[in-house]
Amino acid sequence: MGRWLRNMTVVVAVTVGLVGAGTGAYALQKWGTINAMDGNTRLGSAYGTAYFDDSTGDRWYFKSHYTDRRDNGNGVYTNTAWYFNGSYCYPAGEGSVGCTAGWYGDGATNTAVTSASRTGYSGKALKGTAESIRGGIRVCQSDAFADTCSHRTFRGMSYRN
Repeated sequence: MGRWLRNMTVVVAVTVGLVGAGTGAYALQKWGTINAMDGNTRLGSAYGTAYFDDSTGDRWYFKSHYTDRRDNGNGVYTNTAWYFNGSYCYPAGEGSVGCTAGWYGDGATNTAVTSASRTGYSGKALKGTAESIRGGIRVCQSDAFADTCSHRTFRGMSYRN
């Protein structure tokens, strides 16, 4: 198991399953469909899972399945904003985060733009100076002036105790 999870109790409540027996993915958390909308018109949609994987160097990932819903020449992508906290913020699991303050941003990542359907991954390495990580993912339609995006859905975990 990764160096952060060695002495830890699994702390994610929205756990779908645990995978691996020493290395690999852990604490899979589903996230349901989100939609980028223009009024009542759905421009793009996405759904997927968030998970920890120590086979790639202790990283928190979002796997997204996203689809362009309009044939308008503007593709879609997912955008994940990353946050860390110096406190142990998921004592009862993802569904009841214990920290409302102390989160600090650590950049954002985008998946590739597509005008069809695609599976994409966004990942962030865990920080030794933090105790919890979360990501806020959204689906966006790419536009030359201003992208149209869905709300963010958050998933995360505490990785030291």
